[in-house]
Amino acid sequence: MESPNIMEIRHKCLISLYLQGVAGLRLGLATELPFTNALP
Repeated sequence: MESPNIMEIRHKCLISLYLQGVAGLRLGLATELPFTNALP
């Protein structure tokens, strides 16, 4: 009974980390693009 629960917890953690990474990349691109475009 323990292994399925551990696997579910790991799966949820991986999904949350992946979503956080995607959100971080989107925020990074959103903040960096205007600056890079403004530079000559």
